[in-house]
Amino acid sequence: MITRPLSLISPDRPRARVRLLLKGIATQLAGLVLALGCGPLGAEAVTERMMSGTAACEAQQAADWITTQFPNAPSHSGVFEGRLEAETPVVLKHAQVSQARYGVSIHERVPPLDPRIALIDVSISDLRSANAFGGGIKTHSGSPGVELFLVNVTINPNWPHWVSYAKTNYDGLVLDAAAAIYAQNLTVNNWNADSAIDNKAEISQFVNLVISGPGHRPIRYWRPGPHFLVDADISREGTGPLLWFRHCEATTVYIYNSVFNGEPRVTGPMVQCDEGTAPNLVYLPEDPVKKGKMSSMFRRCPKG
Repeated sequence: MITRPLSLISPDRPRARVRLLLKGIATQLAGLVLALGCGPLGAEAVTERMMSGTAACEAQQAADWITTQFPNAPSHSGVFEGRLEAETPVVLKHAQVSQARYGVSIHERVPPLDPRIALIDVSISDLRSANAFGGGIKTHSGSPGVELFLVNVTINPNWPHWVSYAKTNYDGLVLDAAAAIYAQNLTVNNWNADSAIDNKAEISQFVNLVISGPGHRPIRYWRPGPHFLVDADISREGTGPLLWFRHCEATTVYIYNSVFNGEPRVTGPMVQCDEGTAPNLVYLPEDPVKKGKMSSMFRRCPKG
């Protein structure tokens, strides 16, 4: 069997790749606490779900589902300073990453090909870069078709504040050439620079997504989708768009029980189009998780 290692690039020697064969590590980070968001929520329904045990129950169900879907994938845990080069398929669980230009850099280069990665209870924070580029989680055009499954992931990069693409092209997640992202309880705080999620995935499904803090644009949608935002709370400090679209009319986002700067609907100034004038934003009257419209990773728990 081929061992698919996780490697680390030292922040002090960014070109020196030191292979860390971490298969079977059972490190327990007892003190790891992943915040569900720092900003005030703008709708009682969203607040109730995130503050109750419901979100935790649903996150546990999603984590259990991932375990069944990744039975033979290496699983890695630990506290890391510097970039993690993750070869798929792989599960990164109970991990903290900091002091990197790209926190988790995802590749599919070693046969047999299985371009899937899962992150469970992962915190990425305090990133740094010697140039104008960086991100908390990064997929690559050289490894197309990656599918990401995230549960209880917090990205708090604390990048420098946005100036321009030439100086501060930093993001929370950079999903170049990704096939899909499925995320339960994803929080992006204080991305500060370009995008909290630079979403180039063909499809994206977010449940309990929280984005807050200053920055240029919380989400950039490059592909038509369909995309889902369920129980989401998306905000930014100051004025400017919340959602950017490469092709507005061609892109569909299904929205359920979500708030945008505290409002239940995305209004005109919250949208920016590169081409076109209005994206296809569909406000669903019924829960798409309960209706089976989303990945089977997402399941509801009783309120409580």
